[in-house]
Amino acid sequence: MHSSETPDRPSRRGIVTGVAWSVPVIAFSVATPAKAASQFVCPAVPANASWTAATTGTGNNAPNSWSGTGAARAFTFFQDSNSASNTFQYRLSAPLSVVAGRTYRISYAIQNQYGCSGSATTVNTNFDGFVAGQRIGGRSSQPGNANTLQTPGPCGGGFGAVQTISVDYAATTTGTIQLQMRFTTAATTGGNGDDYRITPSIVCL
Repeated sequence: MHSSETPDRPSRRGIVTGVAWSVPVIAFSVATPAKAASQFVCPAVPANASWTAATTGTGNNAPNSWSGTGAARAFTFFQDSNSASNTFQYRLSAPLSVVAGRTYRISYAIQNQYGCSGSATTVNTNFDGFVAGQRIGGRSSQPGNANTLQTPGPCGGGFGAVQTISVDYAATTTGTIQLQMRFTTAATTGGNGDDYRITPSIVCL
């Protein structure tokens, strides 16, 4: 016998209400370059106490010293050779921490003046700046010497105009490099070598 009855079909509402709807939650991870960049801090010029001195030859007791603060912090070199036959060299070095992939512009702003002790005749003093063992430039206080001439200010008249030497140092490894300021005074027993004031600075590029 053929039946005309059909099985019950679920209503559309039943389908809708009978299904547990869930909306997938997608977690997004967004890189924040600004935050990553903020983790790098450009180093300052090493503190005064971080610089250590070494000498070659015999020098007098003229007082070398740091002065000023912040960007105006400078080292003044007054010491002279105390030998008529040998030069006197004074080397001031400090460690600088660097990060691989970063570039550091390291500069030495140079000023000098004629020496003011002893006789009116002064002798040449050379300045050389080094970064990671490499000489980046220098100045001489009198003509006929190894470095580019920088005419000093007059004795008692203060230091002369600023001349700057610099290098862009690209760090290939993370670690420590050495900064060095080197002063070499010609032989004299008069204690009258020329003087320098050096202001080091560091800018991260």
